[in-house]
Amino acid sequence: MIHYARLGTIAERAHKVLRIDGQMIAEHVFTREGFADLYSILYQRRAPTHETYVRVFDSGEDGFDPLGVAQPGTPRRQHFRTASLGATPGRGFLASRKIFLHNGDCTVGVSHFASEQKEFFVNGDADEVLFVAEGSGTLETIFGCIEFRLHDYLVVPRGVPYRLRIKAAVRLFCVEAFRGFGIPREFLNHRGQLKLDAPYNERDFRPPAKLLEVSGDDAPPPEIIVCRNRKLSVHRYTEWPYDVVGWDGYVYPFAFNVHNYKPKTSTYHLPPTSHCVFEAKGFVIMNFVP
Repeated sequence: MIHYARLGTIAERAHKVLRIDGQMIAEHVFTREGFADLYSILYQRRAPTHETYVRVFDSGEDGFDPLGVAQPGTPRRQHFRTASLGATPGRGFLASRKIFLHNGDCTVGVSHFASEQKEFFVNGDADEVLFVAEGSGTLETIFGCIEFRLHDYLVVPRGVPYRLRIKAAVRLFCVEAFRGFGIPREFLNHRGQLKLDAPYNERDFRPPAKLLEVSGDDAPPPEIIVCRNRKLSVHRYTEWPYDVVGWDGYVYPFAFNVHNYKPKTSTYHLPPTSHCVFEAKGFVIMNFVP
């Protein structure tokens, strides 16, 4: 969502037939708001219509609560000791995810885990921002793979299936944006390009570098866990439904490392808004850096 990007094999023109080894490739238009907003076009070997099994996901089976919020009670001050939440053996990203704060615009939580999960996760309710406070690995999505490292922001648009392959225990700071997410408007010129005085440049954002390959180690194909209207469901297919050969457009997951953020400085304390990194409807995310 920073600039136009492409990866792999795509058709000569949008909506024109693409064939590979005699097979007609399915065109998947992935949009933000219907046909009126940003979009990407994925080319995959078949349409994901071969779903064979669906069931309601029981959050009790691994501890993940899509709401993640205790019943409302008397308002009081809270101190969330998130560092004390150690990774539980055998629990992956979803099972370890805890949400502490929420309103109609966002949720804020953490996930500390040391085990991978085979399933892919789709957040059908919100864009997600995952800040890597500890660890490294690979973000696998239907758009391709992104190698992530310490202090990366991982931004996953709403509706994108993904999972995390890790090299060691990972600690994430997790934010959901229910009404859209992007670059602060004051950083962009009227053409949509980042201004020269913005705290980062288009070159600082890392889209997927290689296409996803679901290997034979994933037989049977991974299930997909979908969160929609704060309820979870599990979906199974006869084969991996997103065998993407290429894509292009303006909607895709990306990574951004906080060390590439160039802060504004002054002899006086600047207001918090000068430290924005991302903007959503109803809130912003800020970097308070040296």
